[in-house]
Amino acid sequence: MSRDISFHINEMISQFINASDESYIKITAITPEEYIFKFSDDYKNKIKERMILSVERYVIFSDNTNNDSLSNIRHQELMSYKSKIDKDKGSTYYNNFYMENNPAWSQEELDRINNNEWLIYSEGAFSFPTYTKIKVVEVYDSTASAILYSKENPHINVKVGDYLIY
Repeated sequence: MSRDISFHINEMISQFINASDESYIKITAITPEEYIFKFSDDYKNKIKERMILSVERYVIFSDNTNNDSLSNIRHQELMSYKSKIDKDKGSTYYNNFYMENNPAWSQEELDRINNNEWLIYSEGAFSFPTYTKIKVVEVYDSTASAILYSKENPHINVKVGDYLIY
């Protein structure tokens, strides 16, 4: 059932991303003090100072995408995450990683990669929560800066290329 739900959510995300490459809010730079992000014209009058935005990580693929490359990147990311949480035994993050039917940031996802079952769709996108929110500080023409607002999981780092949810 969780795979069906995950599939439908990924379908909606895929439609959102593929509907218009021109409609996005994407992190373009990270410094120790701030996040810089770029946004499309669709958001010019919507992004305001003091707004709180959630950070999501997308893995986008199409028929001609090298799925092995994407799964290798995700595998490395999960192995790094696993090494961090294995030092935090007994924590919620550790327990969630090893919990059954957990589709993302989990041993289950790592097992799917190891068993070549990870990217089962020919086109689409997977999204992964980063459990991070940022607060907009300054807005320019099509760029803005933000600071960390909250970070639920200290073991997941935001990366350049992550998307912001408006």
